[in-house]
Amino acid sequence: MAERNLKRGFRLGLPSGQTVARAMGLAPLKDDKILIGTAVDKPEKGAEPKPIVETDGVFADNCPLWTYILAEAMHNVESVKVAGVTINTPKLGPVGGRIVAEVFLGLLFGSPDSFLSQNPSWTPTVAPNFGLPEFVKYALGM
Repeated sequence: MAERNLKRGFRLGLPSGQTVARAMGLAPLKDDKILIGTAVDKPEKGAEPKPIVETDGVFADNCPLWTYILAEAMHNVESVKVAGVTINTPKLGPVGGRIVAEVFLGLLFGSPDSFLSQNPSWTPTVAPNFGLPEFVKYALGM
């Protein structure tokens, strides 16, 4: 799937992750922070992730968008303890998070059947920490 995503991005002419970050007014990740390798907490000896430019120089300031979003997530890890076990969970960073949010908003505002299209002045009236889990519960009528 990774290969297909990379090929699709190339064929569609998607801009690099760094280009998208700059267009969003963000400082892009430096090449040495975009690591390629297995996404595990403790890689095996000799299998440590390496900067993307060590893969090929063509990627200098030119990281494929999909790879950039994954690399960005690896710099936004949240650690949570569940039953005494620490789980490290990568979260979308500024570029990936904004792309996902804008897609959702585009779908919500673009559909004449969506709640936001039918009532654009709607605001949540529940707890001040209204987030995606609360929105999903609201949408499901829970």
